[in-house]
Amino acid sequence: KMNLWSMNPTEIRALLRNGQHRKESTGYWAAGYKQANLAIVPSKLAKDFEKFALANSGALPLLYVSKVGELTAGDWGKNSDIRTDAPAYQIYKPLTKKCYTVSDVDCSDMVTFYIGCSYSFSRILIENKLLTPNSKGVSMFRTNIDCYGSGPFQCKMIVSMKAISKTGLSKIHQITSKFSDVHGAPIHYGNPARIGIPDVNDYIGDPTDFLENDVPVFWCCGFTAVEALMQANVERAFTHWPNSVFITDVKQEDISLE
Repeated sequence: KMNLWSMNPTEIRALLRNGQHRKESTGYWAAGYKQANLAIVPSKLAKDFEKFALANSGALPLLYVSKVGELTAGDWGKNSDIRTDAPAYQIYKPLTKKCYTVSDVDCSDMVTFYIGCSYSFSRILIENKLLTPNSKGVSMFRTNIDCYGSGPFQCKMIVSMKAISKTGLSKIHQITSKFSDVHGAPIHYGNPARIGIPDVNDYIGDPTDFLENDVPVFWCCGFTAVEALMQANVERAFTHWPNSVFITDVKQEDISLE
């Protein structure tokens, strides 16, 4: 099996365009590079969606907003093509379906929002022994937390969950709080019911394994964009598939823990 962890984004895009590693989670790809959730929306809805993202920046931190019809991610992905460079996509029009490229789709009137993803700090959490490299993706959940609305966009926040040892909780806060452009610090620790999650086995994405001293820790999640598009009932939009996101050319900054 190829070691995608040590590959750079350009190498990974070449594999994806060749039809390889479709459907897979990107959580442990291209160590040290920022990753981005995707929302590709009709240009007439772009202003409302941008306002929605800015009003809910914990869940939807904008890394880059494309021009209308722009297929690359500017400095975030100079040789990228939004139609091929995530491992899997969701299409809404109006039924939701999964596909592995949207290369046959006309994006000339679409705007792409690249939204920070907590996969960006996987390498740092592994190096600090807060995560093990064997987990594949994350579990995500709909909460009882309202997002601020904008135009047709209004929904409950989606969160992602990681299992973190009790002994690592203050360290994980200290590290991730420095990364506000990829969701920053957790918003909740412990009892999932407090944020409207009745059962952590009823998840979107991938299952999470808990060890004896682990606590569920929750972050705002860019999959909130998917929820917003579904609730708004837009006639045509695309997003990444859960846990299969876009890898940017920008490195995640290292931090020093005093």
